[in-house]
Amino acid sequence: MTTKKILITGAAGFIGMHTVRKFASLGYEVIGLDNINSYYETELKYDRLTELGINKRLLQYNKITDGLKNISFIQLDIQDAGNLNVLFAKEKF
Repeated sequence: MTTKKILITGAAGFIGMHTVRKFASLGYEVIGLDNINSYYETELKYDRLTELGINKRLLQYNKITDGLKNISFIQLDIQDAGNLNVLFAKEKF
């Protein structure tokens, strides 16, 4: 069986972080996506990413960063259609 790859948006939020963890534990290859905006405390968002094994210092916009088993993260705004289309074409969700 091939591993299914999925994208979860809002991955640095409370629900998104837990959703990423759950799908990764079920064997899915998960890429979490969030723009880390300042709608609420960004440090809280970075703390949640740390729980997923994502190192804040390694984050760069539109670059995938590896975390815990089956978990990766990309800082990207879903309104960034050009880069989002490239991500979908490359990762084949």
